[in-house]
Amino acid sequence: MLIKELFKVKPPDTSKIAIAAFKNTFGEKYFKPSYQFVNQDTFLGIEIEVEHIRNHIETFLWTIKEDGSLRNHGVEYVSPPLKPNLIGPALNALYDLIPVTHQFSQRTSIHVHMNVQDFTEEQLYRLFIIYLTFEPLIYQWVGKDRDENIFCRPWYQVYELNAMIKSLQILSNVIKNIGYIQHTNKRYSGLNFESLQKFGTIEFRQLGGTDNIITIIKWINIILSLKVAALKYQTDTLIARINNLNTKSDYHIFTQEIFDGLLLSNDVLLELGSTVVKKSLISNQFLKELDLNDNSSFHRACLNMKVRTNLKNEIPRAEEVLWHHIRNFDDVQEDN
Repeated sequence: MLIKELFKVKPPDTSKIAIAAFKNTFGEKYFKPSYQFVNQDTFLGIEIEVEHIRNHIETFLWTIKEDGSLRNHGVEYVSPPLKPNLIGPALNALYDLIPVTHQFSQRTSIHVHMNVQDFTEEQLYRLFIIYLTFEPLIYQWVGKDRDENIFCRPWYQVYELNAMIKSLQILSNVIKNIGYIQHTNKRYSGLNFESLQKFGTIEFRQLGGTDNIITIIKWINIILSLKVAALKYQTDTLIARINNLNTKSDYHIFTQEIFDGLLLSNDVLLELGSTVVKKSLISNQFLKELDLNDNSSFHRACLNMKVRTNLKNEIPRAEEVLWHHIRNFDDVQEDN
């Protein structure tokens, strides 16, 4: 089932999007230079935080909103849902028309909402796995110590592995676990799912404020590459691909497959990201196989662990067995 069917979200409102009206207002001025995108069919919403905007000037396509996290006359410029063919002109117009006093402090950032209404739950699950694998590399590209910013924290820093495991489980069956998503997913995660139920979008909050349009376009292409890859791979193939990442060559080839030169491989950062995913996937598989009867693999694992308990007949909690396997993960990898 598609995300839009699961949550009965409305399709993107394109009433404000009119290339003819844009050209009538500005001519061809903002359509040059033209920019290339890895996917032309995805609606994206862009929010740009800026400070030192003393005179609020309405800019074509952009809505101005107050933002309490900013200072010094800070505001947020919010676009309607745009397809890539209008993103370049919209950015060109914005940065040409906003007051010259505008500034981007460390408090400002750029948020990109990507429409996933036509995704299935499984495709969203795949996108999250790919994102987690490359998250440390993505934060290196973004720079400016954005991984330490409280408004866009990376999953690999903020969430313990058991939370990551639950996240993978819930994204493989979103509709049954939306309450858990809404309750536990922090609004200020770098990759944020809060808008999924309301708009059918996921939000990328990592990029710091900038008026460098080339940087913004490249960032959008990195995001779109995640979507393209989630549509390209089958789940089993993707999981096998990540589980087999072990060498510099593996990391380089996989990075090239996903991002086609937009990101450069870094074996240390990819080892960090892929290990988080591997441990989470292994834990998920283990939990699926748990069965609490005396003849179950779970019960045998408890016996094999020889876990000491205060009660003679007490069976250890599933989490104890799970973490026993996780702790031994690296040793198993080295043996292989």
